[in-house]
Amino acid sequence: MGGGLGFALEVNEPFRVRRAIDAMRYFGLPAPADLLEDVLRRSLIGESADSWTDDFYDLVDDELVRGAFKAKAAEVPADFGRG
Repeated sequence: MGGGLGFALEVNEPFRVRRAIDAMRYFGLPAPADLLEDVLRRSLIGESADSWTDDFYDLVDDELVRGAFKAKAAEVPADFGRG
């Protein structure tokens, strides 16, 4: 989300963030999934997520996400309505 990681955690219910974590794992992105899981846990006890925004975006960029999507679509085309 454009407002950063803290904003994304503020406006999304924890179950939605957990879905994003599951999606990251599905797409073979365990490091950002682990970080987001830790940030979610900390935010639920009142810690600000803003301090981890840079760490998260250091792990995830457009190229990484695009590559992970292409790899998974090639591996399991039926999950994407192909084949």
